[in-house]
Amino acid sequence: MIMEITIDDISLYNKLGSELNDNFEKLFDLEGLLNNNYNKILGYYESNILRGFIHITISFEVFDI
Repeated sequence: MIMEITIDDISLYNKLGSELNDNFEKLFDLEGLLNNNYNKILGYYESNILRGFIHITISFEVFDI
């Protein structure tokens, strides 16, 4: 299932991100990203486990993924 990631998902997000980069939690502050109206983070969940995510930044008429 694909759902928008919320602050409640911070531990799942950081755990998965740390598999990509040991400094993930310091580099990508989920709370700061979610408080910015120009960012959306969608997560792919299997059995309530976050398996992947995509970070989208919306700027004017451009979407950066």
